[in-house]
Amino acid sequence: MYVVDIDAKHNRVIIGEEKYLYSKELIAKSVNFVSIADAKKGIRGEVKIRYKSPAAQATIYSLKDGRVRVIFDEPQKAVTPGQSAVFYDGDKVLGGGIIESFKRVNVE
Repeated sequence: MYVVDIDAKHNRVIIGEEKYLYSKELIAKSVNFVSIADAKKGIRGEVKIRYKSPAAQATIYSLKDGRVRVIFDEPQKAVTPGQSAVFYDGDKVLGGGIIESFKRVNVE
């Protein structure tokens, strides 16, 4: 079993099977683009969701208020609010932000 969610409001930890750890998309806040102006039309790139994780192919879309929506080609394990998400085009850093929320893969 794995911790799949934390419900701080009700002081609960939710546990579940590994299949509940995968997410197809995330929202990041406090985004800073360093080598492009924005991603309003969507850009393809690689996204790392933690320092030692492999980069994953995704499409990145700018939202309002300094946020982005990242949609991964393949579901990613353990997308975690509070962690950094960094966007790359090969070795070139496009930008990054702080993971605010994620959308879990529908598991049957």
